[in-house]
Amino acid sequence: MRAIFCIPCFTASVVPDLENTTTRALLTSHKDETRPDAEEADLAKPTVKEYVGEAARDFFVVIEAVADNIPIPGVKEAVKIAGNLIQACDDSLATLKRAGELKERIKTLVAILVNELKDKKAEEIQEKLKEDVHALEQNLTYIQERLDEIASQHTFLVVFFRSLNEEKVRKCVDRLNNSLENFYLVREINNSNLLGDLENQIRAYYGKLDHVQETVDAIRFDMEQMKFMLQRRFPGASLPGYAVSNGIMPSNTRIFHGREKVVNDLAAFFTQTSRPRVCIMGPGGMGKTSTALAIMAHPDVKKSFPDRNQVWVPCANATSVYLLLETLCLALGIRALGENPFADITEMLAGSFHPLILLLDNFETPWDIDGPQARSQVEEILCAIENIPHIALLVTMRSSSPPSKERIAWHPLDLHAVDREAAIQIYLDVLGDANKNSHELRDDPALLSLLEMIGHMPLAITLMANVAQLGLSPTELVEKYIQRGTAMLSPSGEDAKHNMDLCISLSVDSIRMKKVPEALNLLATLAMLPGGATFKTLDTLWASDYNDIALALKTLQERSLVIQQDSTFLVLPVIRRYILEPSRFPKNVRESLVDVACGFLARHTFNPRINGSQYVEYLKAISAEETNLQSILLDTTVPTPPLIEALITLARHQEATRPRTKVIEHALKLLGGLESDNLTKLLGLALKCQGDIFHFQDSNDRALASLTQARDLFLSINDRTEVAECNLKMWYILRNTSPDYNSSDHEAIITETQAEFESANDRYGIAICLVEHGELLGDVQALTLAREIFVEFNDLPRVAVTAYQIAALHYLYDDLEQAKLWAETAINQFKDIGRHDARPTYTLGRILIAEGAFDEALSKMGTCLEGKYYGGHHEVADTLVEMGRAWAKMGKKEDAQAAFEESIAYFAKSNANDKYSAEGSTKCKYFIRKLWDPEAAPTEEELYAVKEWYTQSIEELL
Repeated sequence: MRAIFCIPCFTASVVPDLENTTTRALLTSHKDETRPDAEEADLAKPTVKEYVGEAARDFFVVIEAVADNIPIPGVKEAVKIAGNLIQACDDSLATLKRAGELKERIKTLVAILVNELKDKKAEEIQEKLKEDVHALEQNLTYIQERLDEIASQHTFLVVFFRSLNEEKVRKCVDRLNNSLENFYLVREINNSNLLGDLENQIRAYYGKLDHVQETVDAIRFDMEQMKFMLQRRFPGASLPGYAVSNGIMPSNTRIFHGREKVVNDLAAFFTQTSRPRVCIMGPGGMGKTSTALAIMAHPDVKKSFPDRNQVWVPCANATSVYLLLETLCLALGIRALGENPFADITEMLAGSFHPLILLLDNFETPWDIDGPQARSQVEEILCAIENIPHIALLVTMRSSSPPSKERIAWHPLDLHAVDREAAIQIYLDVLGDANKNSHELRDDPALLSLLEMIGHMPLAITLMANVAQLGLSPTELVEKYIQRGTAMLSPSGEDAKHNMDLCISLSVDSIRMKKVPEALNLLATLAMLPGGATFKTLDTLWASDYNDIALALKTLQERSLVIQQDSTFLVLPVIRRYILEPSRFPKNVRESLVDVACGFLARHTFNPRINGSQYVEYLKAISAEETNLQSILLDTTVPTPPLIEALITLARHQEATRPRTKVIEHALKLLGGLESDNLTKLLGLALKCQGDIFHFQDSNDRALASLTQARDLFLSINDRTEVAECNLKMWYILRNTSPDYNSSDHEAIITETQAEFESANDRYGIAICLVEHGELLGDVQALTLAREIFVEFNDLPRVAVTAYQIAALHYLYDDLEQAKLWAETAINQFKDIGRHDARPTYTLGRILIAEGAFDEALSKMGTCLEGKYYGGHHEVADTLVEMGRAWAKMGKKEDAQAAFEESIAYFAKSNANDKYSAEGSTKCKYFIRKLWDPEAAPTEEELYAVKEWYTQSIEELL
């Protein structure tokens, strides 16, 4: 079934031809029982809303406001008459086919007239222009009289005498066409930038008029249609930035990598499928058009669809149904528009003797036309074309869903970023002659980092390489990109169409986005969440106050501004950088997310004295959002106590999982600008956290410095518990690092601190002291008692740690059975709480070596070195020592020596001057000598180092 359309110009409407059905209904007064009442009423009396949008009314509000300031007689009157004529066309003459064309001519003339005469003094205006103004006013007056005659008729007569009325309107159109052709300004169009500047000039002038409050968004809609119409009527006119297709397929790009499989697969699909309908989707800059053109240029496709059978339809400027039909007409070579352009299009396509392939490029523009009926009208056009059997369709669009997918059996393709190798090759090819060291550049870590930052997006890579042609290295480009963002990928002048900011803004500033205000805020929210978010976390956490997250998310997906990976929604890196630009980022979104992040961490702050049983729950919750939390908090520079507390909580979490200093350093930096009654306590907690992290990273000097500062702050506010914990941690570090360490002093501190905790009836503090006592004196009973107290508090991490410590003591005492039991207990308990700790596995490996199970021991030690276990250089060095021992006992001397030498290197990385590292290196050097000389006797220093580490005899060690 083929529909027949008439197109009222300068509206976003395409409506059925009503002549036969409506006339029959009026003449016979017979109700067609097969039609619903509402539908019949719509057919009999179309409403103004169907035929005119807000754009036409807003257009004349602006034009009249500007005309008020033009100093020659007739202009204001002409504009006023023109506005009345437009209204008459919309109200009384809406069903007449030529009314739309009449409106088009009227609006064109008054826009050109007003644009040229604004800001001019009367003496500056040429006499010929004044004559044109007078002639135009007379023509408009004549037309008003003719339209008034028609409008005065009864509704019945307007329809009954349709042909006669159409002839009257045709004469009006011809009269205006004559004015248009003889109008002085239009004749000069080839020698001016009038058309290209028309929209910007009127908008700029309009912005100066304080008494006009209407928006200028609608004007863009009208100006685009005006440009298109004038381009068709005056093909020589210069229209900057406005491409008109003659249907000839553009050549494909020379630099094209990473899409070869996609192109080959789709080429095969087009040549082996009877009715191919392919939709290539993805965000702007991903290479959809380039991929489509590569498919069109594929030899197999050209066999089935030679050049003459390939039609390019650029839809980027088809901002109305009218313009979509105009674009199709131009692409198909239909130069003389009839009364029904759509019928002309379908008849031409259906009558083609050869199969055709239509590339509808950037189809998101017509698909997103604003207006209550626009999408359904575009859908009818698309489906009517798709119904023609010998027409193949290839559509590209910024979307995550093909158009009219319920009615068209699409072969959809979501185009993603290219892989790393393709990204490198695109960069090098674009760089071309400017690249003198391609081999070295290919392996440059800065280049890999740069390409990662722009998400391997082809357009972004191309633009970045263009910037590199100026002589900038990848390192310099990274620095500039961090400073300037996507602005550095936005050239002007002839290359303006290859503009990253413009490419992204076409999606961000689209009509669909503006109709869903929450969509932009949700996009900004997701841009601040580099780890992405599921619908559930958006709904319950990051965007819980939104009215309709589903609608906002769907809108973003339709514009390909977010991608979905499994159940997680993400914003691509380049789009993120564009959105995060401070000048365009919504301030309220940032403030809201900071509040949400701080509130989330406040609810998940772990304190074993209070909520020990919730450790696993809190660990999982923070781990799931750690990337997002860190991004939000590190990007915040306004210090508040809740922010500092949140940063400390996040840093503590990282200490327990993978110790890093960036978060706690940011907290300390912000504390320098904070004024708060609680500043001393906050600063002390931050320094204590920093000290603990330094200790885990084997930066023991820095750890002692931070802990000392923290202890002094706690002393100043008499917080005895925190003072005690700082003291114990400092002495523990000194025990392993300082040659001046005194075990008697350490024991005295432990005893004194434990007495304080006992006097305060602080059982948790007592347990901490018992752990120190057990470690210092090798007291298994003290560790066992401490563990029981930690069980009371549900402090599962310390329960697991004490199990490991008990295992280690049993190993030192050669009680391998108990050592193995406790080591396995510790491993399971760490696994239960979701923490990865290499220490019990390391202890189990040592036990297996003692039992002679060398292969199994090496497997356990290898597990300790895997990325999922996080330790400092000391832990790595210790593990390598034991692996060396295992290989020595197996007779693999070369492997053993390599392990010992690498262990020495790790001890040196940690701190070659501290006691622990010095002893470790000393014993490794002795082990290497003994490998090749079994009779080698240790020096006094070597003997001391070995005895500090092992209870076994030297002969048993290797």
